[in-house]
Order: sequence, then structure tokens, then C-alpha cells
Amino acid sequence: MPRTNRGRMGASSEAAGRRDHAAAIEQAVDTTPPSNFPTQQWTTLIDPYWCDRADVGGDEAMRADQTVAPIRTLWTGPYRPDIDPDLIEVSKVRRIRYQGRTYDIQTAAVLGVRTSIQFTTTARLG
Repeated sequence: MPRTNRGRMGASSEAAGRRDHAAAIEQAVDTTPPSNFPTQQWTTLIDPYWCDRADVGGDEAMRADQTVAPIRTLWTGPYRPDIDPDLIEVSKVRRIRYQGRTYDIQTAAVLGVRTSIQFTTTARLG
């Protein structure tokens, strides 16, 4: 049977992927330490979050007189309301941790009828 291509954000059964990567979803928590200077702490929200991972390339840029090429990565995992981009501003209050590296969420989209969520991330440099 031929495979159909519904695009990267399609709702086909292929959108589920292998989900063989155990990442963690972290959430931002605003705190006010004794110094009274508001800070943001990151705590684990979901661990493990089983998802599919695909590197989709990078954009070369100049930063501080150095050429850097952050890698964009797509993560597709099961739908959960606490990471639904239609309910919360995911790119500001959630991030992904995988094998000791932090991935900042750039965009997120719900696939299908609340079947999966796909995140586009860039790896944090340094």
C-alpha cells in the first residue's frame, strides 16, 4: 500500500512516529528569592515523555564574532492538556531536556484531533 504524504503537520497515523526517545518536559516557575529580584526556575513536569525525534537542519548565524549553527529538532509525542499550545504559551513556559541537553521550544502544534503534539525546538548553545 502506498504511503500518503499529508505534510509535516498532517494527521496521518505516521504522525505518531516511533516514540522511542524518553525526553523530559520542564516547566517555568516564577520565584522571588530573598533578594526580591524575580527569577525563573525550571522544574520537571513530565518524565519520561516518550516521543519521536527528527533533526531537520540548522541556520548558520554570526554571534559574538563566531559562526554558530543551532540545530532545529522536531519532537512528536502524545497529546496532553498541560502542554497544549492552544491552552498555554508553550514556548515561554515549557522546554525539552534530552540526554543532558536543553531544547528551547520555538513552535508547537496539535496534530489530529488531540492525538499528538509536535514541537519545533533549537538546542541551547553553551
